[in-house]
Amino acid sequence: MNSKCAKEVKIAVENALLKRDKEWERKTLERDKEWEQKNLERDKEIDMLKEKINKLVDNSFEM
Repeated sequence: MNSKCAKEVKIAVENALLKRDKEWERKTLERDKEWEQKNLERDKEIDMLKEKINKLVDNSFEM
């Protein structure tokens, strides 16, 4: 392989690696956003359940 061809291959490989890294970063950010959203929804649900439990406890003391 001549020097020019080797440089072209090296550049192509570097570009492919950069593209892969950017895609990986994009997918990771998407996944993190999804997880954050799911965690927020879970936290809201937990808060609602805590409120229901507190109301039940309060009502039981009133009886």
